[in-house]
Amino acid sequence: MGLRSMSLGAVLVFGALLLAGCPSIQSVQTARTAGEGNFEGAFEPGLIGVSSGGESAFLPTLNVSARYGVTDKVDIGGRFGTSLLELHGKFMFTDPEQEDAVQAAFAPQLGGVAFGGGGGFGGYGWLTLPVLVDVPVKRHAFIFGPRAQVIMVGGGFTEGSGTGAVLNLGSSFGFSLRAGDKLRILPEFSAVVPAYAGIRTTDGGGGAFIGQGMLFTFNLGIVIGGR
Repeated sequence: MGLRSMSLGAVLVFGALLLAGCPSIQSVQTARTAGEGNFEGAFEPGLIGVSSGGESAFLPTLNVSARYGVTDKVDIGGRFGTSLLELHGKFMFTDPEQEDAVQAAFAPQLGGVAFGGGGGFGGYGWLTLPVLVDVPVKRHAFIFGPRAQVIMVGGGFTEGSGTGAVLNLGSSFGFSLRAGDKLRILPEFSAVVPAYAGIRTTDGGGGAFIGQGMLFTFNLGIVIGGR
């Protein structure tokens, strides 16, 4: 399989994943954890889009997320909605009590769906690995989130089986506006581009560096609770 055809195939898989569901590339949260024993929830309306070759497509999204502070530096939680079902974690590198200091955390997200019927099975999933960095502006903060993401798709049928994976690289850019002691308004734009793709079927497979197309989201998070 040639590099040119592999690149085109990867972009088509990339777009098909968007239409089949909404792989999550967004974070819609700050680097700071909720705090030990605290809950934090978010209502996340927005848009997801894919762009390639001068063409773009958009879909509305609506998700709800929740996090619980296991310790002052560790959160667990998840997201549910048009991004299907995700499990979340957050692990702070810095001191969450220093509100005037730059904060940083690792906030992995794991999601996907599986299905079967008609003599076959299939599914797809993703692992998003962002590092969130808060830059404080008084009680508010700019949030930067460089990230890598792997989207995986696979299936098996009587005629054969196949798997594919796309490595995406990108970042999120947001601003946390504190509107009350337990209320934040958090607009966020996230974008990733496919950097590498691999496809394997019963007839063989291959991989290629690509760099075509872009998956992007905009969300307006309403975050309640936490610190």
